Amino acid sequence: MKTHFYNTLPLSIYETNDLVRITEYIINKNYGNKYISHESSGVFEETNKLGEYRINKSNKQVKEKFIYNNAVSQEFYKYLLNHYSAGLGNNILFNLDLEEDVFGLDKNERKKIGLKYFNFYYNKVPNKIGLKFKFDENRQVVPNTKFEYLKRYQETLIKNLDYEFELIIPFLAGDNDYYSKHLFDNNTTIKNIFEFENNLKILIELNNQFKLEKNNVFATKPISKIIYQKYAENFHSLKQVEFIENQILKTEKINRAFAICLFDFFNNVLCITMPSAKVFGEIINSYFNFNFSTLKLNGNESNTHRNRVKKIKKDWDNFRN
Repeated sequence: MKTHFYNTLPLSIYETNDLVRITEYIINKNYGNKYISHESSGVFEETNKLGEYRINKSNKQVKEKFIYNNAVSQEFYKYLLNHYSAGLGNNILFNLDLEEDVFGLDKNERKKIGLKYFNFYYNKVPNKIGLKFKFDENRQVVPNTKFEYLKRYQETLIKNLDYEFELIIPFLAGDNDYYSKHLFDNNTTIKNIFEFENNLKILIELNNQFKLEKNNVFATKPISKIIYQKYAENFHSLKQVEFIENQILKTEKINRAFAICLFDFFNNVLCITMPSAKVFGEIINSYFNFNFSTLKLNGNESNTHRNRVKKIKKDWDNFRN
Protein backbone atom coordinates (compact mmCIF):
# COMPACT_ATOMS: atom_id res chain seq x y z
CA MET A 1 0.00 0.00 0.00
CA LYS A 2 1.43 3.36 -1.04
CA THR A 3 1.61 5.66 1.97
CA HIS A 4 2.14 9.34 2.66
CA PHE A 5 1.41 9.60 6.38
CA TYR A 6 2.23 6.17 7.80
CA ASN A 7 5.43 6.00 9.88
CA THR A 8 6.17 9.72 9.59
CA LEU A 9 5.85 10.63 13.28
CA PRO A 10 9.36 10.29 14.78
CA LEU A 11 9.68 7.70 17.54
CA SER A 12 11.57 10.27 19.62
CA ILE A 13 8.32 12.24 19.84
CA TYR A 14 5.86 9.32 19.82
CA GLU A 15 7.53 7.48 22.69
CA THR A 16 7.29 10.50 24.99
CA ASN A 17 3.50 9.98 25.09
CA ASP A 18 3.34 13.76 25.31
CA LEU A 19 0.14 14.67 23.46
CA VAL A 20 1.10 18.35 23.38
CA ARG A 21 4.36 17.64 21.54
CA ILE A 22 2.68 15.10 19.28
CA THR A 23 -0.10 17.53 18.43
CA GLU A 24 2.37 20.29 17.64
CA TYR A 25 4.28 18.00 15.30
CA ILE A 26 1.12 16.84 13.53
CA ILE A 27 -0.09 20.42 13.07
CA ASN A 28 3.31 21.52 11.76
CA LYS A 29 3.14 18.70 9.20
CA ASN A 30 -0.32 19.95 8.14
CA TYR A 31 -1.91 16.62 9.01
CA GLY A 32 -4.72 18.37 10.85
CA ASN A 33 -5.59 21.22 13.16
CA LYS A 34 -7.36 22.22 16.34
CA TYR A 35 -10.87 23.59 16.43
CA ILE A 36 -13.20 24.95 19.09
CA SER A 37 -16.25 22.83 19.93
CA HIS A 38 -19.26 24.44 21.60
CA GLU A 39 -21.19 21.71 23.36
CA SER A 40 -24.29 21.86 25.49
CA SER A 41 -26.77 19.46 26.95
CA GLY A 42 -30.40 19.98 27.80
CA VAL A 43 -33.92 18.63 27.76
CA PHE A 44 -37.04 19.30 25.69
CA GLU A 45 -39.65 21.34 27.53
CA GLU A 46 -43.24 21.95 26.45
CA THR A 47 -44.17 25.62 25.98
CA ASN A 48 -47.56 27.29 26.44
CA LYS A 49 -48.29 26.84 22.72
CA LEU A 50 -49.91 23.64 21.55
CA GLY A 51 -47.37 21.23 20.05
CA GLU A 52 -44.41 23.55 20.64
CA TYR A 53 -41.29 22.49 22.48
CA ARG A 54 -38.01 24.17 23.24
CA ILE A 55 -34.66 22.93 24.42
CA ASN A 56 -33.65 24.05 27.86
CA LYS A 57 -29.89 24.15 27.36
CA SER A 58 -27.56 23.70 30.27
CA ASN A 59 -23.99 22.68 30.96
CA LYS A 60 -22.56 24.70 28.09
CA GLN A 61 -18.96 23.74 27.43
CA VAL A 62 -16.29 25.07 25.11
CA LYS A 63 -13.69 22.46 24.22
CA GLU A 64 -10.59 22.52 22.07
CA LYS A 65 -10.48 19.45 19.85
CA PHE A 66 -8.39 18.10 17.00
CA ILE A 67 -9.46 17.16 13.49
CA TYR A 68 -7.32 15.33 10.93
CA ASN A 69 -7.23 16.18 7.26
CA ASN A 70 -9.45 13.69 5.49
CA ALA A 71 -6.50 12.47 3.41
CA VAL A 72 -4.98 11.10 6.63
CA SER A 73 -8.24 9.35 7.48
CA GLN A 74 -8.50 7.83 4.01
CA GLU A 75 -5.03 6.34 4.26
CA PHE A 76 -5.68 5.10 7.79
CA TYR A 77 -8.92 3.44 6.66
CA LYS A 78 -7.02 1.54 3.96
CA TYR A 79 -4.34 0.66 6.49
CA LEU A 80 -6.94 -0.88 8.83
CA LEU A 81 -8.41 -2.97 6.00
CA ASN A 82 -4.94 -4.21 5.07
CA HIS A 83 -3.65 -4.70 8.62
CA TYR A 84 -6.76 -6.58 9.76
CA SER A 85 -7.36 -8.30 6.40
CA ALA A 86 -8.12 -11.57 8.19
CA GLY A 87 -11.23 -9.83 9.54
CA LEU A 88 -12.69 -9.57 6.03
CA GLY A 89 -13.49 -13.24 5.49
CA ASN A 90 -17.22 -13.38 6.18
CA ASN A 91 -17.95 -13.69 2.47
CA ILE A 92 -16.26 -17.10 2.30
CA LEU A 93 -18.68 -18.76 4.72
CA PHE A 94 -21.54 -16.83 3.15
CA ASN A 95 -20.65 -18.18 -0.29
CA LEU A 96 -20.78 -21.71 1.08
CA ASP A 97 -24.26 -21.10 2.52
CA LEU A 98 -25.43 -19.48 -0.71
CA GLU A 99 -24.16 -22.37 -2.79
CA GLU A 100 -26.14 -24.78 -0.63
CA ASP A 101 -29.31 -22.71 -1.06
CA VAL A 102 -29.14 -22.36 -4.84
CA PHE A 103 -27.80 -25.80 -5.70
CA GLY A 104 -29.90 -27.46 -8.39
CA LEU A 105 -32.11 -24.41 -9.00
CA ASP A 106 -32.63 -22.72 -12.35
CA LYS A 107 -31.35 -19.23 -13.13
CA ASN A 108 -34.53 -17.36 -12.11
CA GLU A 109 -34.89 -19.22 -8.82
CA ARG A 110 -31.22 -18.63 -8.03
CA LYS A 111 -31.63 -14.91 -8.71
CA LYS A 112 -34.64 -14.68 -6.36
CA ILE A 113 -32.58 -16.19 -3.55
CA GLY A 114 -29.69 -13.88 -4.42
CA LEU A 115 -32.03 -10.87 -4.19
CA LYS A 116 -33.32 -12.04 -0.82
CA TYR A 117 -29.79 -12.24 0.54
CA PHE A 118 -28.89 -8.90 -1.03
CA ASN A 119 -31.77 -7.14 0.72
CA PHE A 120 -30.90 -8.84 4.00
CA TYR A 121 -27.29 -7.65 3.99
CA TYR A 122 -28.14 -4.23 2.57
CA ASN A 123 -30.58 -3.65 5.42
CA LYS A 124 -27.82 -4.42 7.92
CA VAL A 125 -26.13 -1.17 6.87
CA PRO A 126 -27.38 1.69 9.11
CA ASN A 127 -30.09 3.78 7.49
CA LYS A 128 -28.91 7.39 7.13
CA ILE A 129 -31.75 9.14 5.31
CA GLY A 130 -29.60 12.14 4.40
CA LEU A 131 -27.30 9.89 2.35
CA LYS A 132 -30.06 8.38 0.26
CA PHE A 133 -30.57 11.31 -2.12
CA LYS A 134 -28.58 13.29 -4.66
CA PHE A 135 -29.09 16.05 -7.22
CA ASP A 136 -29.40 15.00 -10.84
CA GLU A 137 -28.14 17.06 -13.79
CA ASN A 138 -31.31 19.21 -13.57
CA ARG A 139 -30.75 19.91 -9.87
CA GLN A 140 -33.70 17.71 -9.00
CA VAL A 141 -33.52 15.58 -5.86
CA VAL A 142 -33.49 11.90 -6.82
CA PRO A 143 -32.73 8.72 -4.86
CA ASN A 144 -29.24 7.31 -4.85
CA THR A 145 -28.81 3.78 -6.12
CA LYS A 146 -28.04 1.25 -3.43
CA PHE A 147 -24.35 1.21 -4.28
CA GLU A 148 -24.22 5.01 -4.34
CA TYR A 149 -25.68 4.96 -0.84
CA LEU A 150 -23.13 2.37 0.27
CA LYS A 151 -20.34 4.55 -1.09
CA ARG A 152 -21.63 7.59 0.78
CA TYR A 153 -21.94 5.58 3.97
CA GLN A 154 -18.37 4.37 3.53
CA GLU A 155 -17.27 8.00 3.09
CA THR A 156 -19.07 8.82 6.35
CA LEU A 157 -17.11 6.11 8.17
CA ILE A 158 -13.89 7.59 6.78
CA LYS A 159 -14.99 11.11 7.73
CA ASN A 160 -15.64 9.96 11.30
CA LEU A 161 -11.97 9.00 11.54
CA ASP A 162 -11.07 12.69 11.19
CA TYR A 163 -11.98 13.02 14.88
CA GLU A 164 -10.17 9.88 16.11
CA PHE A 165 -7.10 11.76 17.29
CA GLU A 166 -5.47 9.17 19.56
CA LEU A 167 -6.48 6.14 17.48
CA ILE A 168 -4.50 7.41 14.47
CA ILE A 169 -1.34 8.51 16.31
CA PRO A 170 0.23 4.99 16.42
CA PHE A 171 -0.42 4.66 12.67
CA LEU A 172 1.50 7.89 12.08
CA ALA A 173 4.35 6.45 14.14
CA GLY A 174 4.31 3.10 12.30
CA ASP A 175 3.41 1.24 15.50
CA ASN A 176 1.73 -1.84 14.01
CA ASP A 177 1.71 -3.66 17.35
CA TYR A 178 -0.75 -1.11 18.73
CA TYR A 179 -3.40 -2.40 16.33
CA SER A 180 -3.82 -5.73 18.06
CA LYS A 181 -6.56 -8.34 18.00
CA HIS A 182 -7.76 -7.00 21.35
CA LEU A 183 -8.19 -3.55 19.82
CA PHE A 184 -9.97 -5.06 16.82
CA ASP A 185 -12.40 -6.90 19.08
CA ASN A 186 -13.11 -3.98 21.40
CA ASN A 187 -12.81 -0.70 19.51
CA THR A 188 -16.27 0.38 18.35
CA THR A 189 -14.98 2.48 15.47
CA ILE A 190 -12.96 -0.39 14.02
CA LYS A 191 -15.76 -2.90 14.60
CA ASN A 192 -18.23 -0.67 12.73
CA ILE A 193 -15.84 -0.34 9.79
CA PHE A 194 -15.32 -4.08 9.46
CA GLU A 195 -18.97 -4.93 9.91
CA PHE A 196 -19.74 -2.58 7.02
CA GLU A 197 -16.86 -3.76 4.82
CA ASN A 198 -17.78 -7.42 5.31
CA ASN A 199 -21.38 -6.69 4.34
CA LEU A 200 -20.22 -4.59 1.39
CA LYS A 201 -18.01 -7.40 0.13
CA ILE A 202 -20.96 -9.81 0.21
CA LEU A 203 -23.23 -7.29 -1.54
CA ILE A 204 -20.70 -6.72 -4.32
CA GLU A 205 -20.26 -10.46 -4.85
CA LEU A 206 -24.03 -11.01 -4.91
CA ASN A 207 -24.45 -8.22 -7.43
CA ASN A 208 -21.63 -9.54 -9.60
CA GLN A 209 -23.22 -12.97 -9.62
CA PHE A 210 -26.89 -12.04 -10.07
CA LYS A 211 -26.66 -8.63 -11.83
CA LEU A 212 -29.20 -6.99 -9.49
CA GLU A 213 -28.15 -3.36 -9.98
CA LYS A 214 -25.67 -1.55 -12.19
CA ASN A 215 -22.62 -0.88 -10.05
CA ASN A 216 -20.28 1.82 -11.30
CA VAL A 217 -19.25 2.81 -7.79
CA PHE A 218 -17.29 -0.19 -6.51
CA ALA A 219 -16.60 -1.66 -9.93
CA THR A 220 -13.11 -3.11 -10.05
CA LYS A 221 -11.78 -5.31 -12.79
CA PRO A 222 -12.09 -8.96 -11.66
CA ILE A 223 -8.88 -10.94 -11.38
CA SER A 224 -10.18 -13.24 -14.12
CA LYS A 225 -10.29 -10.37 -16.63
CA ILE A 226 -6.78 -9.29 -15.69
CA ILE A 227 -5.51 -12.84 -16.16
CA TYR A 228 -7.35 -13.35 -19.44
CA GLN A 229 -6.11 -10.04 -20.79
CA LYS A 230 -2.55 -11.25 -20.35
CA TYR A 231 -2.96 -14.98 -21.04
CA ALA A 232 -5.83 -15.10 -23.56
CA GLU A 233 -3.98 -17.48 -25.86
CA ASN A 234 -3.47 -19.93 -22.98
CA PHE A 235 -7.16 -20.32 -22.15
CA HIS A 236 -10.23 -21.41 -24.09
CA SER A 237 -12.42 -18.49 -22.94
CA LEU A 238 -12.91 -15.75 -20.39
CA LYS A 239 -15.80 -17.77 -18.93
CA GLN A 240 -13.34 -20.52 -18.11
CA VAL A 241 -11.06 -18.13 -16.18
CA GLU A 242 -14.06 -16.55 -14.43
CA PHE A 243 -15.04 -20.02 -13.23
CA ILE A 244 -11.53 -20.67 -11.93
CA GLU A 245 -11.65 -17.38 -10.01
CA ASN A 246 -15.11 -18.24 -8.68
CA GLN A 247 -13.93 -21.65 -7.48
CA ILE A 248 -10.92 -20.19 -5.70
CA LEU A 249 -12.87 -17.38 -4.03
CA LYS A 250 -15.82 -19.45 -2.86
CA THR A 251 -13.89 -22.48 -1.58
CA GLU A 252 -13.02 -22.20 2.10
CA LYS A 253 -9.70 -24.03 1.90
CA ILE A 254 -7.63 -24.01 -1.27
CA ASN A 255 -4.63 -26.32 -1.41
CA ARG A 256 -2.32 -27.60 -4.11
CA ALA A 257 -4.44 -30.73 -4.61
CA PHE A 258 -7.49 -28.59 -5.42
CA ALA A 259 -5.50 -26.56 -7.95
CA ILE A 260 -4.42 -29.81 -9.62
CA CYS A 261 -8.08 -30.88 -9.81
CA LEU A 262 -8.98 -27.63 -11.57
CA PHE A 263 -6.20 -28.18 -14.07
CA ASP A 264 -7.16 -31.83 -14.62
CA PHE A 265 -10.81 -30.95 -15.21
CA PHE A 266 -10.18 -28.43 -17.97
CA ASN A 267 -7.19 -30.13 -19.52
CA ASN A 268 -8.23 -33.79 -19.44
CA VAL A 269 -12.00 -33.92 -18.84
CA LEU A 270 -13.20 -31.03 -21.01
CA CYS A 271 -10.05 -31.17 -23.15
CA ILE A 272 -10.10 -27.45 -23.86
CA THR A 273 -7.24 -24.99 -24.08
CA MET A 274 -5.32 -24.63 -20.82
CA PRO A 275 -1.83 -23.49 -19.88
CA SER A 276 0.60 -26.21 -18.92
CA ALA A 277 0.29 -27.39 -15.33
CA LYS A 278 3.49 -25.50 -14.51
CA VAL A 279 2.26 -22.21 -16.00
CA PHE A 280 -1.22 -22.62 -14.51
CA GLY A 281 0.34 -23.02 -11.07
CA GLU A 282 2.46 -19.92 -11.61
CA ILE A 283 -0.63 -17.92 -12.62
CA ILE A 284 -2.71 -18.81 -9.57
CA ASN A 285 0.27 -18.36 -7.26
CA SER A 286 0.84 -14.90 -8.67
CA TYR A 287 -2.74 -13.62 -8.85
CA PHE A 288 -4.26 -15.32 -5.80
CA ASN A 289 -1.28 -15.12 -3.44
CA PHE A 290 -0.61 -18.85 -3.10
CA ASN A 291 2.77 -20.50 -2.82
CA PHE A 292 2.14 -23.95 -4.29
CA SER A 293 5.00 -26.02 -5.63
CA THR A 294 4.86 -27.00 -9.31
CA LEU A 295 1.53 -28.58 -10.25
CA LYS A 296 1.59 -31.97 -11.93
CA LEU A 297 -0.50 -35.10 -12.31
CA ASN A 298 1.13 -38.36 -11.31
CA GLY A 299 -1.02 -40.58 -13.54
CA ASN A 300 -2.42 -42.51 -10.60
CA GLU A 301 -4.86 -40.08 -9.00
CA SER A 302 -6.81 -41.04 -5.89
CA ASN A 303 -10.56 -41.44 -5.46
CA THR A 304 -10.54 -38.16 -3.56
CA HIS A 305 -9.07 -36.45 -6.60
CA ARG A 306 -11.63 -38.01 -8.94
CA ASN A 307 -14.52 -37.02 -6.65
CA ARG A 308 -13.26 -33.46 -6.51
CA VAL A 309 -13.11 -33.33 -10.31
CA LYS A 310 -16.72 -34.59 -10.48
CA LYS A 311 -17.78 -31.85 -8.06
CA ILE A 312 -15.97 -29.26 -10.19
CA LYS A 313 -17.83 -30.56 -13.26
CA LYS A 314 -21.19 -30.05 -11.51
CA ASP A 315 -20.15 -26.55 -10.48
CA TRP A 316 -19.06 -25.81 -14.05
CA ASP A 317 -22.41 -26.95 -15.45
CA ASN A 318 -24.26 -24.69 -12.99
CA PHE A 319 -21.90 -21.80 -13.65
CA ARG A 320 -22.52 -21.87 -17.39
CA ASN A 321 -26.33 -21.89 -17.01
